[in-house]
Amino acid sequence: MQRWIIIACLAGLASACSSPSDDATESAADKPEHVWQDQVDTLEKARGVEQTLMDARQQRDEKLRKQE
Repeated sequence: MQRWIIIACLAGLASACSSPSDDATESAADKPEHVWQDQVDTLEKARGVEQTLMDARQQRDEKLRKQE
């Protein structure tokens, strides 16, 4: 029984490591700068939103201090 499990795992690994078909490959011009470019862009947007919120908080705090 263990022998069949090992053979099945090896067959799965061999098929996973085979070369990709022509349909799955992309040209170099279509690829982004790196794999996580979307995540990097999202983090940059989040930093911008965070800065906007911090600026609004600071303005609100200044207005409250002036009222006292």
